[in-house]
Amino acid sequence: MDSFDVSGRLHLVLEFAVCDLTLLARNKQLNLSEAHIKCIMQQILSGLEYMHRMQMMHRDIKPENILITAEGVVKLADFGHTVRVPEPGEALYHKVVTMWYRPPELLFGATTHGPAVDVWSVGCIMAELFLRQSLFPAKEMKEESEWMVGELAQIFRILGTPVDPLADIAAQFAAEEAATAPAAAAAAGGGAMVTSGGMDVETTTASPNASSSTDAVSVRPTLPLQ
Repeated sequence: MDSFDVSGRLHLVLEFAVCDLTLLARNKQLNLSEAHIKCIMQQILSGLEYMHRMQMMHRDIKPENILITAEGVVKLADFGHTVRVPEPGEALYHKVVTMWYRPPELLFGATTHGPAVDVWSVGCIMAELFLRQSLFPAKEMKEESEWMVGELAQIFRILGTPVDPLADIAAQFAAEEAATAPAAAAAAGGGAMVTSGGMDVETTTASPNASSSTDAVSVRPTLPLQ
């Protein structure tokens, strides 16, 4: 609705929203149907697709940053970590995206990333809407490195461990972090186990198979939140 600059920082004034997505996702007393979830996800992806088309990445997609108006309109909020899509090979800071919604490549310390990091976060949110709880709720630790190890352990537990050629990278990361974060390693069963099976974790933005918000956008349904 409005914007203003204070000390070089852009501030956005948005219309009033009655709640954020956390209320719907985690309050099991609310009846959240498949139609609700479909409509919420479509609107999130539409907003994200627009950002990506404008060559911008949000980099902090989570339920607290997704607002819902009384009319059931979904709004993306909190653009504090938003940056333009980098040029190929351009380095970016990797400690972005709230931990439970942070993709594996950032947990591994990748220095390059692209719009696919937002799509991972959206996938976590979709699962959360169905489960009515967070998909990868690693226990918060005092040291961020310990927390990251715990988050990777949560991801590997559900999706499996990386396949070659990333297994060596994952093994090195797990060994280094286990040495500096023994508490998290113990909680994860001795650290992140790496085998030849499991998921393929992308660590760069160059892959033509990276997820895209554009692929997921279709005709907008009506959100029955009245």
